[in-house]
Amino acid sequence: MHAKGRAAIVAAAKTQLWRAAKITTSNWEITDYETNAGQWSVGSSEDFTYNMAGHVTSRSSENYKEVYEYDAEGRIICETVSEFNGVSFAPAYKYEYGYDGIVKDLVVSEKFSNYDNDKWILNEESRLVITRNADNNITKIVDQESSQYYETPGWHDEAFVEIAYGADKKATSIRLYEYEDHQPYLAVELVDIVWERTDGQIVFMEMDEADFFLGANRMQSAMGPKANNYPYAGDIYYTVTYKPNDGGFVMNATMNGSKYMSQDYTVLDTYGSFTSEEFEIDYDYTDDDICVPDGAQLDVYTEIYDAYGLKLKDSEISYIDGDKANGISDQYETTGTVTYDSTYGYPLEYISKRSYNGQTPQNDERIVFSDYYDVIAAGVTDVVTDENAPVEYYNLRGVRVENPANGIYIRRQGNSAAKVIIR
Repeated sequence: MHAKGRAAIVAAAKTQLWRAAKITTSNWEITDYETNAGQWSVGSSEDFTYNMAGHVTSRSSENYKEVYEYDAEGRIICETVSEFNGVSFAPAYKYEYGYDGIVKDLVVSEKFSNYDNDKWILNEESRLVITRNADNNITKIVDQESSQYYETPGWHDEAFVEIAYGADKKATSIRLYEYEDHQPYLAVELVDIVWERTDGQIVFMEMDEADFFLGANRMQSAMGPKANNYPYAGDIYYTVTYKPNDGGFVMNATMNGSKYMSQDYTVLDTYGSFTSEEFEIDYDYTDDDICVPDGAQLDVYTEIYDAYGLKLKDSEISYIDGDKANGISDQYETTGTVTYDSTYGYPLEYISKRSYNGQTPQNDERIVFSDYYDVIAAGVTDVVTDENAPVEYYNLRGVRVENPANGIYIRRQGNSAAKVIIR
């Protein structure tokens, strides 16, 4: 190992994490409703600073400033907000975050404080209390909150999850309980679970079964008994098939043997783009309190992003009575166009347009990215290059990626970085 000068390190990196120091957002303002003529009206202009990984370290406008601190894993651990008081920026409030030691991106503690009388006052806290078994698999998660405004001090349970495992050490049942009048009730229940793959780190605090169709824990089949799924009155059976190369899934669900809902989800790229076709039978109660089918709904969603996270398309199409043959009942669409720098490829301008039910698209938002600089070169002076340093990968947005696949990434080791293509 030996010391290198700034110029040598920048040359060795070969590629840079370019970031915009200023981002200006404008909204379209109609000046003549008869002709729909209008102009861009500036809504906000913000200044940004970054660390060498491309993470935002500060974000500010004329009225406020946000400062972000990160841990060694690249996760935000503190967000401090200051407000302009007419003379200078004064601390106003902050959020502090703690993370699970195994599920790296899982926030398990959050504190909210405000600044008063020259000191920070803790107002509210939330936390997830996680219990694991001897195999280190999650068996229980308790969601708790504490606030200085509660009549009873201390931690209050808001919800909890219980997970049971079979002899093969895979989860066989998951039960989510929520509280009403300080009493827990069963909100979601999945039993007889068969997994396509699972790592035992199951985090399920939202009523969204799709959590089990993407990622490390992918459900193959399960039974969702009656629980409290008002007004549905029947057992729901889920079956899921997966597309090759983590390309998505097809989920089908029946209730009492009849089709209840389905979802066909396709991953389009590594930037978060997808299409999702979602079908569901609506149910209602008759005057005799009998639960019967009451129509169907079919919605198709499409979201497409570029490498910088800018949305190129956001579409939602609803079909009459849940059948494409009946035609479209409603259609919303936002499209985005991006102007990129001809040398480095970063975005200079983004313009989005919206349309409804086939109408002529109307201007919506305009974002201008300017004052770009190389965050690696800006942050490097004289440093020591460590060939034994761990290798880290980031996407082009500067977000750290644990297991990169099929895309373009920034490979960083110590203070050197290079663009790589992984297939």
